[in-house]
Amino acid sequence: MGGFGWVKTSVVEGGGGGGMTSTRGREVEDMSPKRHVVMIGVSGCSGSGKTVLANRLVELLNSPLRPIAIEDFFDEATCEALGTWEDPRCIRSRDYARFLCEIRKRLQSDGLSAAECLQDLVGASAFLRSQPAGSLATVSSRDSPLDASSREHLGEFAASFQYTTEAVASSERCENKETIYVVCEGFLLFLDQTVCDALDYFLLIDIDEETASLRRFLRLPRRHLRHQGYTERIEHMFRSRKSLLRLAASNTSHAMLPPSFAYLLSNLQYVPPLPSVTGDYERFWLQREYLQHSPPMPPTGDNGRHAASPYAWMEVKDPLYVTRTLQQSRLAKSDGNELKNTTLSFDFDQITVDDVTTNGALNIDRISILQKQYFEFRYWFFYEVLYYHRQLSPLAQENITGTCQRRSCGEDAFCPIVHVTSGVDVPDAKLDEALLSFVHYVMQPP
Repeated sequence: MGGFGWVKTSVVEGGGGGGMTSTRGREVEDMSPKRHVVMIGVSGCSGSGKTVLANRLVELLNSPLRPIAIEDFFDEATCEALGTWEDPRCIRSRDYARFLCEIRKRLQSDGLSAAECLQDLVGASAFLRSQPAGSLATVSSRDSPLDASSREHLGEFAASFQYTTEAVASSERCENKETIYVVCEGFLLFLDQTVCDALDYFLLIDIDEETASLRRFLRLPRRHLRHQGYTERIEHMFRSRKSLLRLAASNTSHAMLPPSFAYLLSNLQYVPPLPSVTGDYERFWLQREYLQHSPPMPPTGDNGRHAASPYAWMEVKDPLYVTRTLQQSRLAKSDGNELKNTTLSFDFDQITVDDVTTNGALNIDRISILQKQYFEFRYWFFYEVLYYHRQLSPLAQENITGTCQRRSCGEDAFCPIVHVTSGVDVPDAKLDEALLSFVHYVMQPP
């Protein structure tokens, strides 16, 4: 499915661009800490590979912590009320920002391991790669930046982790004693200003929409296909779009969103066109029926470029790539059980497993079914997940730029923004090359 390539790095100072610099602005904000803590944010749309990249960064930087995902701070009640998981109001991002700030403060204590620094911070044990043997997450509110609901949520998560003495010993031998790197990740990571202000580096993953969609489709568990396929998701999306709930207050007690988010609310009511033939999503995409009703442009960003071709991101640019990817997937090589009981017409009960694996015609039929499922999924993924991502991306850039400009108060200011690209045209070998280059830069002494 392709790898990554480091394609651009920039430093924003006072609103302008510039080259990379080895100056570490945040490190001189407070001369009292004895140990530096560097926080790196990784974000991209669903299926972009951000979790893989974040975990690889953790290894390369020898971080004592696993990637801290903002998705662990979802407010499920708000998600249910808004009818989506893609809205930044669904994240308890202020709790997340306080959690990061408390982690930074504690890790700055020199002479202590990360496990010792964070041993009584609720939820932190869940993200430690190792901790003292026999200990579990300590549920205590002392010095914790999290509220009661956050402590309950993270306490349950932390309780599922146990560690061995051997792992602890290995970690303490290798742990960086002068600088500790913390990697954060999430597709909504940069939508809250307080979170951006807590980060030092911003990594944004760019990927072509088809590859992201195929990755997400192929990684999903198949259990959701046993009844109504993706019909329930699509119907839920339509009900939510037609509801007035998404027009509620642009900010909540959980998040501090940029003022421009208020201008985005009406766009979140967009109701996409339906297939001319009920349920035939393959025809909808390949016959370009989506041209019936163009989606609204984001309230900020390069709208001139998008207005010239507002449908370009929806187009199935290479149908053969889609078919080839599905043919090579584990689903195409399964025994057929994962494709049973779907809304698509094929009588699996009349054939055996041997028939499915040996008969070429049946294999072709199976790929055809899988492709129909994919295009149904694509309808939901493009109009819900990617649509939100495209609407919100300019706001994320606005937050990052705002953070950078506030730090640009002298020659020691810095704010690197790194773009990596992922997709079918980027060889896997580029991943480590790009990340090693970035890691080398980050680890340069001040």
